[in-house]
Amino acid sequence: MIYNETLSSQYGIFADIGSATNIVISKPTPSDEDYTNGYINRVFVKKVNENVIHEVPYLYKVSVNQYLYKTVQVKWKITGPKDNVYKGKILDKAGVTEQNKFEINRVKKEEGVDLSGVLNNPLEYWRGR
Repeated sequence: MIYNETLSSQYGIFADIGSATNIVISKPTPSDEDYTNGYINRVFVKKVNENVIHEVPYLYKVSVNQYLYKTVQVKWKITGPKDNVYKGKILDKAGVTEQNKFEINRVKKEEGVDLSGVLNNPLEYWRGR
């Protein structure tokens, strides 16, 4: 890291962002326990200065360089009815399709990361009934 006395006195010490820029891209493999629970946690990283999004192992949630990447997590529904189930006009069970689309929209609204390009199949990993 280059050190400049004038800059550091005017702006303070700059954070060293390190050189770890390699990201391991990995899609999850749901276990039988995940299917019993009905959900898996999926983690994505978006390079802060580019519109590049990758799915990474869950461990990256805490280990990725936060100066280079924004990390987001979704709770991905993998079991249950395909579509919402209603009793009369009242929602009885949230469907996998609607729940996963909701998660994609939640991340876009709350985190500013649009996952719709990488999560374009809301039924990915779904085991239907």
